[in-house]
Amino acid sequence: MNQQTLKSSRYIAINIWKKIFYKNSQFNFEINSNKEFNKLSKRDRAFVYNLISLCMRRNNQITEIYKKYPNKPINKKLKNLNSILKFATAELIWLNIPAYAVLNSYVDLTKKLNEDHFSKFINVILRKIAEDKDKIILNLRPDNINLPKWMYQKWSEMYNKNNISEIVKISMLEPALDIVCSKRMQAQQKKKLIQQLNGIEIFPNLIRSFYRGTISDLFGYQDGLWWVQDAGAFIQFEILQKIIKSHFNYDDLNILDLCCAPGGKSFQMLDKGFDIISVDKNLKRLLVMTKNLKRLFFEGKLICQNVVDLNFSKQFNIIVLDAPCSSSGTIRKNPDIFLRRKNNYYELVKTQNNLLIKSSKLLKKNGLLMYIVCSLEKNEGEDLINNFCKENKNFQILPIVQSDIDIIMDQGNIITKEGFLRILPSSFIFSNEKKYNGTDGFFSAIIKKIN
Repeated sequence: MNQQTLKSSRYIAINIWKKIFYKNSQFNFEINSNKEFNKLSKRDRAFVYNLISLCMRRNNQITEIYKKYPNKPINKKLKNLNSILKFATAELIWLNIPAYAVLNSYVDLTKKLNEDHFSKFINVILRKIAEDKDKIILNLRPDNINLPKWMYQKWSEMYNKNNISEIVKISMLEPALDIVCSKRMQAQQKKKLIQQLNGIEIFPNLIRSFYRGTISDLFGYQDGLWWVQDAGAFIQFEILQKIIKSHFNYDDLNILDLCCAPGGKSFQMLDKGFDIISVDKNLKRLLVMTKNLKRLFFEGKLICQNVVDLNFSKQFNIIVLDAPCSSSGTIRKNPDIFLRRKNNYYELVKTQNNLLIKSSKLLKKNGLLMYIVCSLEKNEGEDLINNFCKENKNFQILPIVQSDIDIIMDQGNIITKEGFLRILPSSFIFSNEKKYNGTDGFFSAIIKKIN
């Protein structure tokens, strides 16, 4: 990568960063919608993506470093200055890019950003950081300081310090790509896909890799032999299926998958031959799901509607409700969570409760409802389900037990005292190589309608 290309990439990165950091925009949205970013080569896009991700994950550590060097505090309103110092510090300390290249590039970048009057100041600060690199690395404060203070305080009420440290530690690593193999895939085909991905099989028929190429170029894509789905999401229905076997005759079973898009759990159910109806209110996501259903040769029944407005002439044996949530469990995949302002949990939990009440009315007597959120917050999980069962005496918790999750090896204590599933991003160990470990964080509970 030549220096001119790097300068252009850094300019694009800083403009994306300012929208994320100062305007609270979402990382994935800005990346996908930025025309200049999408014109870059594959290698340059990877550089920009990794640089921004690094600055989100380690924002507080990076800021602490460069703010020690000026004689007086840097005004927070100087967006370009703070962004340049942040990105340059990240490259010097974590990306190990030669100091001369970093200094030259970011000093030149001040002109492009109309901040030439800061060029000498930036040069002086970055030179000092480069000279002190070894000392800085030796004295780095723990990764935990990168969490927003309000989030760390909230998590401290729910988890011990070691849990939080492990969550943050694994969230510092780049996210993996998880691929679920259809039952139609043969052993030799799976072997070929694993080789192309340079991946490992972490569960039966679930491959993890760090492939960063075009998904549609992978073996088996056009033949509909697999789909993308995080391991933490994948095991939810694997557990539910095992419980279903002891409660129902498969021939009489009907399933409702609510808030279904992007479709992973629906694909699991269809791949196993279940009769399901999938519902989501987001038309754009349903259109993507429709294309994947066609590619996977599944006969899916999709409904675009808000769950609370649903009306059916029948009730269902099984309902899976993957409710909208704070998504804090996806912190490794979505590092902008490290920059998140405090959530309005009241409105969020109210929505989740309304969805749960509506779902419960669509369930047959003796039917099972699986409630799922990719959140680490207990008010979206344990508290919500416990309160619902207290207020609705015709429902009881059906505890998940260890034998229901015997497909999983080397997991932490993921079953709560009530029989809920509480998966932390750091719960699973699949390999001696750290980057292959962990999943998105999830909470799930199964409740039964007793009358």
